[in-house]
Amino acid sequence: MELVELRLLVTDERGRPIADLEAEEVEVYEGGELQRIAFLEHVAEASGATTREERLPPPAPLYTPQGERVVSPEPEAVAPPKPIRRIVFAFDVKNSKKNVREEWTRAALDWIRTEMRSEDRAAIVVFRNYPDWLTPLTSDRELLQRTLQALALESGISDRDRRRDVARLVDDLVTLCTDLSRGGPRGPRGRQLGTAVSGEEERCAYRVVEPYVYQWNRDAQESAEVLRTLTGQLAAVPGRKMVLLFSEGIVPDATSVGVEAAVAVFGAQRIDHSLWRFNLDRDITTELSELHRVARAADVAFFALDTRQGYDAGMAGMAEQPSNLSNVSLGMNPWRDMEWSMRDTLSALARETGGRYYSGRKDVGEHVRLAADSWKAFYLLGYYRSRPGTPLDKVTVKLKRKRVEVDYARRPDRKPHQPLPLKLDLTIGAPEPSGDGDGQYVPVAVLAPLESLPLRREGLTYGCQLGLFLQAVRPDGTVAAERLEMPVVELTSREQREIQGKLYQHRTRIELPPGAFRLRARLSDDRQAVLGERALDFTLLPGGEVRAGLDGGFLSSPASGSDQP
Repeated sequence: MELVELRLLVTDERGRPIADLEAEEVEVYEGGELQRIAFLEHVAEASGATTREERLPPPAPLYTPQGERVVSPEPEAVAPPKPIRRIVFAFDVKNSKKNVREEWTRAALDWIRTEMRSEDRAAIVVFRNYPDWLTPLTSDRELLQRTLQALALESGISDRDRRRDVARLVDDLVTLCTDLSRGGPRGPRGRQLGTAVSGEEERCAYRVVEPYVYQWNRDAQESAEVLRTLTGQLAAVPGRKMVLLFSEGIVPDATSVGVEAAVAVFGAQRIDHSLWRFNLDRDITTELSELHRVARAADVAFFALDTRQGYDAGMAGMAEQPSNLSNVSLGMNPWRDMEWSMRDTLSALARETGGRYYSGRKDVGEHVRLAADSWKAFYLLGYYRSRPGTPLDKVTVKLKRKRVEVDYARRPDRKPHQPLPLKLDLTIGAPEPSGDGDGQYVPVAVLAPLESLPLRREGLTYGCQLGLFLQAVRPDGTVAAERLEMPVVELTSREQREIQGKLYQHRTRIELPPGAFRLRARLSDDRQAVLGERALDFTLLPGGEVRAGLDGGFLSSPASGSDQP
């Protein structure tokens, strides 16, 4: 039998989570044919599905300083940690107007002050040319509040108003490329231009449209790259992660907007659609599809908060130039094409990754609360295919309960993203007092073969950005501490040629109280090309000694998790 798993988001009509759905209330159809349900698990509870997702890896072999191997207990000796709600507040300043950004931070701040629980983890990220992590995933509400209060997103970062961009493009087309007066067309400052014939008008229009299309597409590519990097970094964290993405949209197909603007001015008879599209050919549909696939594999759900006003999809600038845009009556409206495509991009990102799309500025705070509460509405659904081995068809999920909404990816991945396994070694050193009672800072070193990292060339260097997640779990499954870092690997051309047999090493530390722990390390890269995992059992004594194993029976300082003594 072939088992397929779907992630569901189930809420009532007002967006509030449904946390008591039963398998008997669910029907799954693939290609219109009813399928047999295997299981339905509530992800926010410690259950069978959660255990599968959160299962700790086999612990690494341990060795004493004398080279004696310590036999660690089986993985089941440590209960899987209960799922934790992890929320990343991501501010897409590269695709927004300045006047809305203060509302973003205020909505996030209100949620942290009034809704965040002590067991939650939250982070703050600002999109620049990279994800700028202002705070890591943390339960420290004071740190999060201070960061948001000091954050001035409306200053120092360019204003991105796509509605205004389209108006400027239309103005340029009308001003530069059409005969509007007896004296012929004029430039922006009234400069006289030669009277254009039809063919010259089209060539002029192409030259005007081209830089707009290139700029929109370059901005969209940068945004898709940032989203992909953030997803790859979060892949290091086990379980479901929620990204609350504050944005006003990404332009997925800049060519279509540019062509439609030209057609709106000149008409379809004077603009060669197919030739323009072939020559411009600027879109990011492939990049977005891959982003969806990678996010599903990394278990990252995007909740898109689109804060544009409803009138943003209208025909801006029409009042000043109705006679020059008579082709709009034929359905050519570049403003509408721009705004709807950006909305659809955010909506698809949310839908395809298991999240939800929210629009409007009026209820941003309420949208943040509903998105965060969606953690309680996640389910993992498994069904057995009636026709195993055949290509996956469109999937439809129906609920017998009334007035309930369910979101999911309609087409399961035919080729699910599978990052390559990365071999990790793990070592801890002699602890130092943290100054907080009996707490100790435990030094940790994570090692991986340099040749296994997906190094990419950037100028004269080679490198990648990693996501490193550390989690210390007690035998009963409670999480004592966890840490997420974003180390960067950067090599010269000469170093890159000599990486064979060399190790990448990252040193950090984690603060722990005395006790027995299984330390879990997960390493991913910004492209989610590799994913490695390692665990190490040790006991931390009040005096700062480390003993290998959960029973603390063998002195080992430092303790080493490796396949070799």
